[in-house]
Amino acid sequence: MEGYDEVIVNRNLRLMRSSEEGGMRLLLGRESLGGSAVVIEGKNYPLAVANFFYNEDGRIGHFGNWEYVPEDIKRGCRHGTFLAAADLSEDAFFRIVETGLEGHLLGAIFQISEYCKANIAESVRRYNLLDSLRAA
Repeated sequence: MEGYDEVIVNRNLRLMRSSEEGGMRLLLGRESLGGSAVVIEGKNYPLAVANFFYNEDGRIGHFGNWEYVPEDIKRGCRHGTFLAAADLSEDAFFRIVETGLEGHLLGAIFQISEYCKANIAESVRRYNLLDSLRAA
């Protein structure tokens, strides 16, 4: 994929793999898995949703549910979601199967640039390579 920024993608990956406050691993570890599932290579995996906040360049600043995210992070950020398939085996891990980038911010409509989309898409692609479903 072209048009992404290596610095932004690497920063996003660190946050996506983080078990610290604001990290995706911590959030997904706390989320209850829905009744929905996805089939990947013949195996069913339950789904979890990871809410995140990002800027106009596609730099992810925080993972968390709206009500628990600090106001200074929410201010000026856009909201997105990753739908992740969960493997709950001994080596629990997730694969992002869908990305949602909302086109509004506190009621204001905004455009999502190709640059922003490229940074988030490349972050997801690399995350899935690093944390791909091992059983698949």
